Amino acid sequence: MAERKVELYMLAPDNEVLMQSFVLKTGNGRLIVVDGGMARTAENQDRAYLPSALRAIAGVGENGYFEVDAWILTHAHGDHFFELAKMLLQYTEKSNYKVNNIYFDFPDVAKTYRIEGIGALISGLDNYAKVNGIDLFGESYYDLLNGAVVNQASIENGLELTIDGARIEFLQTYDLSDGTNANEHSLVFRVYAEGQSLIFLGDLGLNGGRRLLKREGGLKSDMCQMAHHGQDGVERDVYDAIDADVRFWATPIWVWSNVRDYQIGEVRSWVNGGADFTKASPCDIVACLYPHYPTDYTSVKEWKRVKDCMKITLPYTP
Repeated sequence: MAERKVELYMLAPDNEVLMQSFVLKTGNGRLIVVDGGMARTAENQDRAYLPSALRAIAGVGENGYFEVDAWILTHAHGDHFFELAKMLLQYTEKSNYKVNNIYFDFPDVAKTYRIEGIGALISGLDNYAKVNGIDLFGESYYDLLNGAVVNQASIENGLELTIDGARIEFLQTYDLSDGTNANEHSLVFRVYAEGQSLIFLGDLGLNGGRRLLKREGGLKSDMCQMAHHGQDGVERDVYDAIDADVRFWATPIWVWSNVRDYQIGEVRSWVNGGADFTKASPCDIVACLYPHYPTDYTSVKEWKRVKDCMKITLPYTP
């Protein structure tokens, strides 16, 4: 039997939607999802796209069973969590999938100020718990999960998770001293698989980035998810410290091509020796520049057709 490879996907249902969605498939086929994004707009309550994409990645059919071992949400913005909210709102006994663990650490202000879409996430989690007979002990499932495993104390104690050989090292969660912008509250973590490392920054901004730079142990990583879709995120010093050979840009075309209104050109120059660039390469993987997208983002067949252009196989040599 041929050796099964570790696969990493940065998914995008089209080249215009602002979102972030990563899936890691381990050598034994176990799935780890980061964020999940959204299809079209956060207000769209149509069928979620991600179950079809995950079935395609898992190698099952239109209604085939799959499990997600770990689902990690970086922060409380709908372009990162709303797809999970839609999936769980629409979840029934016939949905034929399970999410075994959901990890997030959102500050109380996310719920208090009703950040757009957070109500859908709360309701979706409660629906999922009800369908699966999970005892909530009189609380919401959101409250039971939020910060239960991933929190400031556990990270300071060196929190790590290992799933089928993939090791997840949590580096930083929110500190309200960074401000009230949810981007600054992004969960930062690093995934180690097949001898390589990938750091996830979420939408981390200036204050959170400066705090991250002060951590002991360094940030050097082989690959980097570019903060805040590649613009107006962390400062150059953070990218210099990470010193990644491969960068993932979860960026829509209207940001990628607009250096006047967005910081995207400046950030591209930071990681390219001072010169801007506009084309993808083996070192710079750009969601809005894929050659193919699904014509029907709720079709497993369509995701099977296009998924390989959104995939790298680990270990990856650019």
